[in-house]
Amino acid sequence: GAGAGAGGVSVGGRTKVMFACYPGGGSRYMRHVDNPNQDGRLLTTILYLNRNWNPFESGGLIRMYEPEGGGGGDPDAHVDIVPNWNRMLLFWSDRRCPHEVLSAYRNRFALTVWYFNDEERARASRSTLSRHLGSDLQKVIAVNKNVDKVKSEVIQIRKQIDDACEEGIKKLSETDLAEFRNFVLESDHPDEDLKKLGISDAMRAALLDKLSRTSTEVAAKLSTLPNTR
Repeated sequence: GAGAGAGGVSVGGRTKVMFACYPGGGSRYMRHVDNPNQDGRLLTTILYLNRNWNPFESGGLIRMYEPEGGGGGDPDAHVDIVPNWNRMLLFWSDRRCPHEVLSAYRNRFALTVWYFNDEERARASRSTLSRHLGSDLQKVIAVNKNVDKVKSEVIQIRKQIDDACEEGIKKLSETDLAEFRNFVLESDHPDEDLKKLGISDAMRAALLDKLSRTSTEVAAKLSTLPNTR
């Protein structure tokens, strides 16, 4: 349950127990701080499970340093602690207690639990959520920008096609238009039959539009046909 910690700091929940094994062979953990970024961890608790530990043969000491950014003392000043069976350490998880595990030359076992400061943990959770939401929002904005860009490009391409079709129709002679007009009037499915001639969709649409504007007969026929422009 929650309670008042040192200096009136609120100690709330805790993590699950972490079981750690250093497999010997010189394995170690370089100098670090458990909670350098205010993630909510307040206190580190370590219980050692090493029977008959000889630090001169097996190494594996935990070295505790002076606080980071301290009052001008020796930053390398330290105390070494032997990870003896049933020994428990309790220390601050933040920059007040930098530490490292020196090289171990036999299996070295420990159980670790971190206790939380409720207020800091809540702030960290809000900050993490805000970062994720901000990142997701930026992704959505980027996608929308790409969609808008693609839409704009599609509109430009369609306009270019329409302009090209209009120019192509303008180049048709009156004789050509008359032949196409007769073709449409004689066909039961003029759009499909023009397509069979290899005329593109855009060009067919422009041609039928031109013919319907210049011939009342073509306009009347096309008005009776479904899906014909």
